[in-house]
Amino acid sequence: MADLALAGRGPGLWQPRRILFWAIVIPIGYAVFYHLPFVVFPAAGWTLAAPVAWLPTNLIMAALITWLILRLDPFEKEPASLLWGCAIWGGTAATLAVLPNRAFLELLVAVGGTELSEKWGPAIAGPLTEEWLKGIGILLIMLLCRTHLQRTLDGFILGAATGLGFQVVENLSYAYTSALNDPNSDWTGAIAVSLSRVLVGATSHWVYSALVGYGLGYAITQVQLPWQRRIAVAGLGVLGGWAVHFLWNSPWLADLGLLSLIPKMIIVGLFVWLMYRVPARREFAWFRDQLAGEPPQTITPDELEDLRTLGNRRRARRLVRGIAGGAGERGVQTLHQAQIDLAVALGNLDNPNRDRDARRARLLISEARAELDRIVPPNRRS
Repeated sequence: MADLALAGRGPGLWQPRRILFWAIVIPIGYAVFYHLPFVVFPAAGWTLAAPVAWLPTNLIMAALITWLILRLDPFEKEPASLLWGCAIWGGTAATLAVLPNRAFLELLVAVGGTELSEKWGPAIAGPLTEEWLKGIGILLIMLLCRTHLQRTLDGFILGAATGLGFQVVENLSYAYTSALNDPNSDWTGAIAVSLSRVLVGATSHWVYSALVGYGLGYAITQVQLPWQRRIAVAGLGVLGGWAVHFLWNSPWLADLGLLSLIPKMIIVGLFVWLMYRVPARREFAWFRDQLAGEPPQTITPDELEDLRTLGNRRRARRLVRGIAGGAGERGVQTLHQAQIDLAVALGNLDNPNRDRDARRARLLISEARAELDRIVPPNRRS
């Protein structure tokens, strides 16, 4: 079978000859050496309970959210270096946000007193400082790796990765704070807050930053549209991330205690899901347009529908597996992947190897189809 080796869209995050690369690396280095130590070893004191409680819970949370992020784009996956770079920047932002957050809270005390700062401080200071810090990194990484950014959904995913990095590092600081302030024991405070932060992690920073990334991704990728519209959508994306963050930190329904988190989680989750549906639909439209005019030997209407969603692909594989076992299922998966690779190659207008990649993809489709037809006749797959 042909070896499909797409040339890709260009270099990943490692581009030391570009100024943008150092604009990303220098703040990360500064945060690692001058800010992160104060998160890992806070001035208020160090306790083993905090990292021990934080590590396993956040590993599980990060694994689950990463699994979800990787499934958000059903067609082209982002390079691992971009996702790692965004996550590291997010962790960097979590350490850098400490000082401006503190300054905002002090300003609120000066303007409206301690009560205003305690009640509304987290809702005002957190979104204003944290979403901008995360957004700067998202924008820099997008501009540095522009050749990998083709559609709005790419920005949504990179934003989500950035927010996840922020979330994980911030949770460590919360574990320390709760451990050192708990009247019973360090372990009680650290375990309680670590578990609670993980349980509400489904609607935390990764979804706020996904909205910011959505807006920035729209502005960068939709170059065929007027710049005023692109800037407006970017602003709405940033405002959306700020708004859901504000809602989450606000004292709304505070009288309900922990129960107030339930309606907040529902509202934030539904809002982000609806926002995701817009680029997700455009993603399939892009895929369909790339393969428009291709003959049935390349892709049939039924196969195009099978590729619309990950669920459709699973159903198509299960159908063939029931007829021909694992070999048939692998044959369908190989065919689907080759058809996706063809769409990616055709859509990569900036790639000088575009025609070569498209030829390789078509060859792989031909070979995969022949092998699948040998295992399962076409009339039995419909």
